[in-house]
Amino acid sequence: MSKKKFLATLVFACLCLCSCKNAAKEMTATEMYEGALEDYSNKEFEKVLATCSRILNLDPDFFYADLLKAKAMFFLARHGDTKKLLSSLVKKHPEYTDARIWYARVLVLEDSLEKAQVVLDNELRINHTDWRVYYLYSLLAGKEQSYEVQLDMLSRAELMLREGKKVFAETARVWAALGVAEKTREHLMLYEILSSKNEEE
Repeated sequence: MSKKKFLATLVFACLCLCSCKNAAKEMTATEMYEGALEDYSNKEFEKVLATCSRILNLDPDFFYADLLKAKAMFFLARHGDTKKLLSSLVKKHPEYTDARIWYARVLVLEDSLEKAQVVLDNELRINHTDWRVYYLYSLLAGKEQSYEVQLDMLSRAELMLREGKKVFAETARVWAALGVAEKTREHLMLYEILSSKNEEE
């Protein structure tokens, strides 16, 4: 074998090895994340934090683990850490809708009302069909005792829920494709609840 062929073979083998390692890392992170979701549903938030930290050490770009970690922090009353992590996550991944929604939620619940207003105004410009945005607006309006606005926002949230049941089915399909069973079950359950409600009406 010539020297050029030997070097080419060596480079190819190294690339294959790296690719296999990356695939194994991704699979392991996904499996760990599914376990963390199970712990989260069981309200074992300290275990969630520990698992998410391990996931992020393994794969710093696994941003789903960042959000789950922030949620666990919130329910452990570590609200300052929660806002800091969510703010960082939203800046790093502005396309991550769930992170933006949770950031707005925490701001409202923590009475950071001016900041929450800015975040929700921005969210509505890019995400005007998500019932959660209107619901959070209703919470904000309630804290400000703007009850007419609150009722209007709740009505809009209800309308979005009725029209958006297919979104839950599609989201469930995506989670299933990613192999995350807990999220798949969660979104299928929401789809079935909304479908049953509409049939009753």
